Amino acid sequence: MSIFSGIKNATVTNGGNYIRPGTHQLELVKLTQGRTRKGVDFVAADFRILGSSTDEHPVGSTVNWFAGADKDGFLSNVKALAVALLSAQAGENVDEGTVSEEVMEALVSDNGNEVAGARLTAEAFHVDTRRGGTFTKILWTPVFSD
Repeated sequence: MSIFSGIKNATVTNGGNYIRPGTHQLELVKLTQGRTRKGVDFVAADFRILGSSTDEHPVGSTVNWFAGADKDGFLSNVKALAVALLSAQAGENVDEGTVSEEVMEALVSDNGNEVAGARLTAEAFHVDTRRGGTFTKILWTPVFSD
């Protein structure tokens, strides 16, 4: 058996350029769910940078957002993103109560095609943890089309 056995089914990833602190104008490219090699369920999003307060994210580049189900804030973080995406799509603020399991399943189906192109502002900043680490908190705001 060759070391390339199974390469036909392998997916190419562009991930790893996570959203850094700052204010960023984003356009959703893809929204997916999956499972890591370690068996952790996740939701991930790829965004195109439309504008940023930091040179680390040049216009036209791609950034990624990842939420692992093994983290305490998983459902809350995913719901916050979903509300912003649905609001951007609807052109008005959507109540967070509309985000159900079924709505999320629909959003991540077909790589998020239902909400692809939605524009958001992401305000990202570091938060210190009780154990001495940090994580990047993101506040999502929908951008309504003119």
